[in-house]
Amino acid sequence: MKFRWKLLLLLTVTSILPIIGLRTFGIHNVRLMADAVIQKLDQSSVMTDSDETRGLTANPSEMDRKTATHPKRLSNDMLSTLKQHVLKRLARVENLTLGFLFLLIILVMLFGILFSRSLTQKIEAIAEAVRKLSDGDFEAKTGLISRDEFGEIGKIVDSIGPRLKDHYRMLQSISVAVEIQQRLLPGNSPVSPGFDIHATALYSDETGGDYFDYLCSGANQKLCLVVGDVADHGLPAALLMASIRGMLRLRAAMPGNLEEIIADVNRQYVRDVESEGRFMTLFLARVNLEDHLLEWVRAGHDPAIIYDASNDSFTDLKGQGTVLGISPDTAFIRQSISIHSGQVLCMFTDGIPETRNSQGNHFGRERLCQAIRCHAAETAKRMVSSVLEAVSEFRGDQKQEDDLTIMIVKFLA
Repeated sequence: MKFRWKLLLLLTVTSILPIIGLRTFGIHNVRLMADAVIQKLDQSSVMTDSDETRGLTANPSEMDRKTATHPKRLSNDMLSTLKQHVLKRLARVENLTLGFLFLLIILVMLFGILFSRSLTQKIEAIAEAVRKLSDGDFEAKTGLISRDEFGEIGKIVDSIGPRLKDHYRMLQSISVAVEIQQRLLPGNSPVSPGFDIHATALYSDETGGDYFDYLCSGANQKLCLVVGDVADHGLPAALLMASIRGMLRLRAAMPGNLEEIIADVNRQYVRDVESEGRFMTLFLARVNLEDHLLEWVRAGHDPAIIYDASNDSFTDLKGQGTVLGISPDTAFIRQSISIHSGQVLCMFTDGIPETRNSQGNHFGRERLCQAIRCHAAETAKRMVSSVLEAVSEFRGDQKQEDDLTIMIVKFLA
């Protein structure tokens, strides 16, 4: 049943029931009054019959005296006529009130139809405007101009379209930003007989501040790797990530040691964000398979991990270094370590060890090392997937709170 008919039924019932009750009560009282009058008339008729009976035995002088005493006493015919007149009046009152009742019912129904139609037309106008808005027609209007509550609702609905249009444009811009950021990350991993490498970034929002890159080619069995994390996540972090990517790529193409590269990038980054206070952590590494050497500079980032399957040992690639964006004069220190075939290098952002489950526990470096150990025999691509699956299984149904980035490098020669 439509709302219009429900409203009409409600108005009819609430209006007619009191009228019917009032009419029933009134007719009941009229009938009581008529019955009382008829009863009186019946009593008068009995008294008249009794007097006439006694008059047959009385002398004429006594009858004349009683007639003189009760000169207004009615005859039986007159009483009968009066009784019939009362009954006719009663029937007429009942018929008139019944007709009046039907007239009121018709008027109430007409009023209910008009009233319910006026309400449902406004509701339908609002519903149609909302339907158009949901279909993407942001120019939809209700057309309601009134001073009642429906007019206020109409104004609110009419103001939704322009706001939705602005939000839609913003979403389109974010969609473009997501596409651009995905293109900024390497689409393919470098291929070399000396190593197997793969990396992935999973953002908690549409865009994020995590970053990984391969800054120089694998020619001559040399490779530069970087993993970074801009403070916070979302679109602002993504913009800063793109800025850092451009700086690093430009500076890495020039001669210089790792610490010089990061120092130059940090000076420029401080100029860009000194008024905002946004910092970034970074781990920059260079692999030289000819010399079996791994060099790195750590700028406040989580230490990378090297796993050696031959002796089942883990080594944290620590080192001093402050996050980028604090001071233009920050000094960075280059560290180095010997590498050999069979080792696995894991670089990651803090989103992985800091992932929490429903109990509030962190995934931690220990579980990360356990995942690396369990899947060390797999390819780098499969290892990345296995570690992220372990993180997802640990998190359960909890929301991903931070961006997740991991890079696996397996040294083959």
